[in-house]
Amino acid sequence: MANNLKGLYDQYFGSVTYLSPVKGNTPFGYYDNDTEFSSDAQSVCRFVAQRLGIGLGKVETNISDLTVYAAFEEAVTTYGNLVYQYKIRDNYINMEGGDTLPLLSNTSTFVVSDDVGSPVTWSKSRPANWREIEFNQAYSQSVVDNEVWVISSSVADYIAPDFDYIKSFGFTSPYPSAVFGDINLNGLNNNQFNRIGGPTVVTPYYNINSGSYDFGTYTAADSIFSITGSNTVKIQFKITASSETDTATTFYIPTGSTSALTAQNIANKITNVSLGTFGTAVAVTTGSTPTILSFTSSLSYYNISNYKVNNTSIFSNVTSGSNYEIAEGNTFIYYFPTQQLVEGGSSLFSGSLTIPTTYIQSNFDPGLNDKLISNNLTTITSRIASDYGAEAGVGGNYEVKKGVLKTIAGVQDYDLNAWAAASASLSGSDSIEIRRVFYEESPAIARYFDPYAGTGTGIQSLLESFGFGQFSPGINFMLMPISFDAMKLQAIELNDQIRKSAYSFDLVNNQLRIFPVPHQDRNYHFEYVKLSQKSKVVRDNRTNVVTDIMNVPYRNPLYMNINTVGRLWCFKYTAAICKEIEGEIKSQNDFFTSGNISMPKGAELLTSSRKEKEDLIIELKEMLNEVSRRGQLERKQIESGFTRDTLQQVPLPIYIL
Repeated sequence: MANNLKGLYDQYFGSVTYLSPVKGNTPFGYYDNDTEFSSDAQSVCRFVAQRLGIGLGKVETNISDLTVYAAFEEAVTTYGNLVYQYKIRDNYINMEGGDTLPLLSNTSTFVVSDDVGSPVTWSKSRPANWREIEFNQAYSQSVVDNEVWVISSSVADYIAPDFDYIKSFGFTSPYPSAVFGDINLNGLNNNQFNRIGGPTVVTPYYNINSGSYDFGTYTAADSIFSITGSNTVKIQFKITASSETDTATTFYIPTGSTSALTAQNIANKITNVSLGTFGTAVAVTTGSTPTILSFTSSLSYYNISNYKVNNTSIFSNVTSGSNYEIAEGNTFIYYFPTQQLVEGGSSLFSGSLTIPTTYIQSNFDPGLNDKLISNNLTTITSRIASDYGAEAGVGGNYEVKKGVLKTIAGVQDYDLNAWAAASASLSGSDSIEIRRVFYEESPAIARYFDPYAGTGTGIQSLLESFGFGQFSPGINFMLMPISFDAMKLQAIELNDQIRKSAYSFDLVNNQLRIFPVPHQDRNYHFEYVKLSQKSKVVRDNRTNVVTDIMNVPYRNPLYMNINTVGRLWCFKYTAAICKEIEGEIKSQNDFFTSGNISMPKGAELLTSSRKEKEDLIIELKEMLNEVSRRGQLERKQIESGFTRDTLQQVPLPIYIL
């Protein structure tokens, strides 16, 4: 049931809890499962109420929360349509012929865990650390002051989550709390840092006081001592005067010129191999005397009390603690609330509680939304150019067929239309177009390079040294410039055109006349195309391709992906729609009389709202024009001109030599 906006401030002091739920109450439901849309839709109710003056106690309105929801859905859809119209206009030449993809109304499904009976179980919250917020400087102080918190839930709690949308996962709204009542947890959630990681674990660590050990008796060559690591792995170390290669069970340490230098070599070796071999990072340095080495380790994820040299424990006063760690991997989903109340004690929730959440399932590519359109030249180079190529005889998009005409001695004229009717398998009123008639002598190159005459200026015996021996007549390529061959070919062709000029043909309306009159029966070869095939409009019979702007695969936008600039436009457009509806209703039903004239109260409201809508559309179109490819290139050109003019005013230095 719809709720009039008048009660929002007159009765409920701006609280949106009494408003109808957004989901199921919009005309098309395009964005109902988007938690950010649902949250903003109720906030827009406050925005519209305040713009209409509700709350002053003197304003009556016909606008309900359902009216605002419908207007808000229309505003978001209008915004997306205008943006995508400009993208289509800017890139249509690159889109035509592309894949339309399955034309479905919505490619992404927003799943609310309560709707599928599997609310997500969340861990207890804890403060976030610097690494977990991706070292973002803007939130440095928030981390120091414990203003950013981490909670996690198992991926197994979700139904096929799409990890590409992990930063769009959010809580459903509102969340019922026994302490705080209905709370919009989305307002506490920072989607910027939501991500996937390994399980949140509490890892024990040990704060270590430094220990020491005297290696004075192990600085001579061939001395051996052992170290047992915190992971209980025991390794031998051997002092050697020669060069030795470490093995899996023995490490070799070179002797120094003095026992102090040998002790230093021991310290360096243990330090370098400590973490990978003994499961803990230790730093070994010389102690109070040259051969007494100090061991320190401030943090270990293993049992540091097991660390021993020759079965003597090195560290004492070991104190344990714990450290939170998020290992990488696709095991848990992490949220970063920005409200301290979610952590323990008087928290909104604590421990493992089931909380409704919203997440996305996407089963196929959502079209061109959020895609970068490549500026390819396929349309120009493949489709348009191929039409010209077909006419030029250097390619094409229809088949060129070959035909044979049998000429008769003494007969000069031939009807190729009659030949086509009998031999070209034409249908209906189809006809043919002759593309080429082979009436000339054999090509000049064939007569120049006679495979039997051995023509040319080279010597056949030299072919083998150049690798041309298997080609005939390869000798004609021997050390001769290409221009030499080209001139010979031109001479032969010019001879055919001048001395044999009588050999030609005349073709009009597929009526062939041969010159001179054939004196014997022979075959004339020619090429032709069927006019029905050449004139065919549709040559691409692929399915699911972009043929016009109607099937360019843009869908409605994901509201959560619209930035604050776009959302403000949607808020204003929603208010203008509601104002127009208010004006329409008042202009139809509420009249007052001034003298003998009846004037609608809503006339001015109606005119004002339509002007606001028109101005918003113009504002958006102007902005889209500015960011179009053409607009950006023009702007860059103007900026380049200004920069050039400015640089021309800079005095040039004069150098005196």
